[in-house]
Amino acid sequence: TWTASTNLVVHPAALAVGLRSPRAFVNAGQPLIVEAIVVDHEGEAVAGKTIEMEAVRLEWGWIDGRWRSQRLEPQECSVVSEAEPVRCEFETTVGGRYAISARVMDDRERVTLTELSLWTAGGFFRRADRDPGVELVADRESYQPGETAEIMVAAPFAPAEGVMTLRRSGVAQVERFRMDGPSHVLRVPIEEFHIPNLHVHVELVAAAGEPGSAPPDPDRFASGSLNLLVPPRARTLRRCWP
Repeated sequence: TWTASTNLVVHPAALAVGLRSPRAFVNAGQPLIVEAIVVDHEGEAVAGKTIEMEAVRLEWGWIDGRWRSQRLEPQECSVVSEAEPVRCEFETTVGGRYAISARVMDDRERVTLTELSLWTAGGFFRRADRDPGVELVADRESYQPGETAEIMVAAPFAPAEGVMTLRRSGVAQVERFRMDGPSHVLRVPIEEFHIPNLHVHVELVAAAGEPGSAPPDPDRFASGSLNLLVPPRARTLRRCWP
């Protein structure tokens, strides 16, 4: 007996919508900029299609006897697709995580949905009982030497004393910092020896607050890691002969 198998991709519709943002996070009060483009199954841009986008702020709350994620402050934006990406801007009021969704309908009224997660720094407090880890969010997907990476640190508690360790074939740099609020932005200059990647590790311990406040809990500790991509574009070989 001989057997064989294969996998088939079944698309929900003839069109799909792609989403991107120039930054993975912004400071609270700054707008979230989202670009969208509609494509067919061959990846060709399709113009003239309505894209319905929505942004909501996600926040954990105690609902009906259990912790649930709430979708707050919904904002809507409707644009028509073009050959190049079109954009929407969404307001931010406080720090936190935002869920961006986009819907597009093909000629047979079949709908596809694309989602994107973005962040805002400032005022966001994670529930330590659910996830005691540190969330690290880089502002971009990759970097080149001479640029500066901005990394948002979302902590499960505050105030906190932190240590950032940069590792590339060993420990390259150690930097201390303090978080008086639940989020903090670290800036890392990218250098040539960071190619092809730089590993960022952050450790936090509880710190003392304002004078007269309760002493810090010595057992409160959290950590997180992030890998920054630094592709070797400057080292690409070029053909120098006909």
